[in-house]
Amino acid sequence: MLLLFYCNFFIGMYFGITKPYKNRTTNTIELCNEMVVTSICYFALIFTDFVQNVEQQYSGGWMMIYLVIFLIAYNMLIVLRTFMGVFGLTYLRFYNRFEAWWRKYKK
Repeated sequence: MLLLFYCNFFIGMYFGITKPYKNRTTNTIELCNEMVVTSICYFALIFTDFVQNVEQQYSGGWMMIYLVIFLIAYNMLIVLRTFMGVFGLTYLRFYNRFEAWWRKYKK
């Protein structure tokens, strides 16, 4: 589990330093996703034998759930924003075509 934590941490550092994508937004999204996954891996360490307190494990479990919900909501908002942008451009294209057709039809 600790190895997975360090792998995610170093991958996040790699994305933060090299910025492998051309788009700044994509780099930011990827860095945010890696940091949340690293945090989830950190909280997964709570469920090992290192922590004997059950209340801490319970609180850590809820924190993991909150992080997963945040990650899902964050990525869904990105998908919806992208969809709305594509939908808006498609709407404008067909609206302009319809408007040109309507002007021609009225004459």
